[in-house]
Amino acid sequence: MRMFYALLLAVPAFCQPRLLFNSSDLDRIGKVTATEPWAANAVAGVLRRADEWPAQHVREYGLTEWALPKEGAGWSHNYVCPDHGVRLTQKAGKNLCPIDGKDYHGWPVDYVVFMQRNNDTARAARDLGLAYRLTAKPEYAEKARRIFKAYADLYLTLPIHDNANKLDTRSGARVMSQTLSEASWLVPLAFGYDLVRDAMPAAERGRFETKITWARATGRAGTTRRCWPPASSPKSANWWTSLSTGRVGSSSRCANR
Repeated sequence: MRMFYALLLAVPAFCQPRLLFNSSDLDRIGKVTATEPWAANAVAGVLRRADEWPAQHVREYGLTEWALPKEGAGWSHNYVCPDHGVRLTQKAGKNLCPIDGKDYHGWPVDYVVFMQRNNDTARAARDLGLAYRLTAKPEYAEKARRIFKAYADLYLTLPIHDNANKLDTRSGARVMSQTLSEASWLVPLAFGYDLVRDAMPAAERGRFETKITWARATGRAGTTRRCWPPASSPKSANWWTSLSTGRVGSSSRCANR
């Protein structure tokens, strides 16, 4: 998987799309996949995941149909068995202790699953965007648009909350429970958006950019707080936030706003 994304690194910064892929990459990837089995397998993996979404997501999380979690996510480190202190295993909607097999639900366990589902959905948007560019098949763009429209409807309705579920704290976020997690969620989502943006109606693009990417990057998300983590945060939090902000600005073409 990582090898495929290595194919995309040497891309000019201001192409269409602008992030990690442009039209010149199609020929380059085609040549590499024709001669290198690892590259052909990597591309096939992207297309397989795009084809399987959302059915695979529905099966993995025990859902009846695909939908975004309706509440903000929880903190990954809370996904542990309260009796044995070991990490739980998510299987078809069950949160199982690997020691005694007990199934746990409620806060905070189910909210960690919300985190997992949001991360998987963002990665699906990226894979669908790549599949669309690699094949020019509109059905991949249509599936990606479904994700972007769902998040545009949901994002600003979620309250800012932190790992302890306290509201409107500086370290909190909306889809996720901290700025670090939300930035890492936004990076593949923005990449996927950049790949299908030109296949979306102008009104749809404007809604996604206004409701999510521009609001998230500038802190204009219905609150006076900024989207940046506290100064005392680990360097990884600042790195991810800076990366997500840069990708948002490029994918949204908002340099002049």
